[in-house]
Amino acid sequence: MTGECQSLISRLIITYMMAKKYLLLNMRLTEFEIECITNLAVCHFGTDVQVFLFGSRTKDQKRGGDIDLFISDLNDKPLKIRSKINFISDLIIKIGDQKIDVVLDSPCKKNSVFFKTIYRTRIQLC
Repeated sequence: MTGECQSLISRLIITYMMAKKYLLLNMRLTEFEIECITNLAVCHFGTDVQVFLFGSRTKDQKRGGDIDLFISDLNDKPLKIRSKINFISDLIIKIGDQKIDVVLDSPCKKNSVFFKTIYRTRIQLC
């Protein structure tokens, strides 16, 4: 990991810890899982990345379920499939073998029912 990436990760962790004091996150992810997801997303997709949780893990009352992540770029920069593959691989190494689904934002799919459902139910992680 480069020094620049470590610096970004440190700033991201500090920001997350400050925000955590003021936000009640209604989701079934541990702090460790959230930190791993956000840190690895910055490393693989860049500093303008936004990561959202959607699906059953956004509801505390539900059980089980895979980790569904929606990833976009603040500047609508295209996200690469290679980055997605490397992100998922590194995340599994960090948090253990779990079912992880990652959906990359795509301008041509924004009007689909699936994307509209994600936009309506998502919780921002970073």
